[in-house]
Amino acid sequence: MDKEKYQNFQRVRTERGAYTKFRRKRYLYFKHTGQLNNYYLLKAIREKARQKTKPMVIKKEEKISLLSQIIKILNKLIVALGQLLKIKKKKKEYTKEEIKEIISQIAIQYGVAPQLAIRVAECESGLNPDAVNVNPKGSKDRGLFQWNDYWHPEISDECAFDVRCSTEAFCKTVKEGHLNWWNASKKCWSK
Repeated sequence: MDKEKYQNFQRVRTERGAYTKFRRKRYLYFKHTGQLNNYYLLKAIREKARQKTKPMVIKKEEKISLLSQIIKILNKLIVALGQLLKIKKKKKEYTKEEIKEIISQIAIQYGVAPQLAIRVAECESGLNPDAVNVNPKGSKDRGLFQWNDYWHPEISDECAFDVRCSTEAFCKTVKEGHLNWWNASKKCWSK
């Protein structure tokens, strides 16, 4: 026997012997502590792990339900990604006449003078629903009625930049007696 083969044989024999001693010690420990059932349980688990597992068989109905659940999860992920990336739906572009008409309809619906609502919107944003004004302290005035994001966090960006939602919020505010919120542009719209 070569020296190299002999050394390899000795190494394997030593490893096997060490493992056998370890198994014997583990068995004695479990026996001594009264946990022999745990020893056999661990042994059975190891044996099952060594056996080849059979491929899982899934029925057609189960596959369909799993696929539908996966599709629902993917849809939720897409929505979440859209919100993270702030993908905006392409909103309809309105002419100034259409904007005036929408403001008039909503103002009448809420019992606010339509001319007042139109004049405030003209003075604040020039009837531009996408108008943004950044203030010196960092807050932003947004949309037709220039809703400030610091003083009015309840008005989301979506609402502020939406003609109908912004006008409804304005009309509700005026009905509550807060027309003075637009006093900065009062010289323009009170004529």
